[in-house]
Parts: sequence; structure tokens; C-alpha cells
Amino acid sequence: LANLSVIDMIFCSIIAPKMICDIFKEHKALSFCGCITQIFFNHAAGGTEMVLLLAMAFDRYVAICKPLHYPTIMSSRTCICFLVSSWIVGFIHSSFQLNFVVNLPFCGPKCIGRF
Repeated sequence: LANLSVIDMIFCSIIAPKMICDIFKEHKALSFCGCITQIFFNHAAGGTEMVLLLAMAFDRYVAICKPLHYPTIMSSRTCICFLVSSWIVGFIHSSFQLNFVVNLPFCGPKCIGRF
């Protein structure tokens, strides 16, 4: 649960600082690099949260359906493997999504106005 809270804090810190800065600016625009960075970290946090919720569902399944085997199946090593794999899958997912976005043809300026 602590890791899920960390991911939620990361979600808030991805978008909010840029929005708060742009509230007070006259020219509200986001550069292409800034947009790509936000997309990468947003997808990384989302993919990580998705796999972490999947691991939590498996944990509840084992606790309800196989309570006598729970300590054997859900050892601390298994939990650490779930945690590490959730972060790895999140960043791999983000890399694939970003690869698709970067390869799109963009016509005109690389500045997204009025985001």
C-alpha cells in the first residue's frame, strides 16, 4: 500500500507544477519536450499502478482461496519480485507508448498552445 501511495504522489507531481506555473503566466504553452516528458512519466506511473493493482488482486485471491498456502506463496521474496516487476513493466510500457507518439508526424511549430 505504501508503494501505491508513492505512485499517487508521483501522478500529482507530474502535471500539477506546470499547471500552477501557467496559471500566472500570460503565454500558456507547453513545449514539445515538456509534453513528451509528461507523457513518459504519466504512462510510467500508470503502468506501474496497473501492475501493482494486479499484484494486490493476486494477493487477495491467495488470501481468500488458499489461506493455508498463503505464507508459502506470498513470501517476502515474491512481494519484492512483484514490486520490482511492476516498476519495470511500467517503464517498458511508457517507452513503447512514447515511441509511438514520437514517431507521429507533427506539422507546424512544436509548441502546444492552450493545453
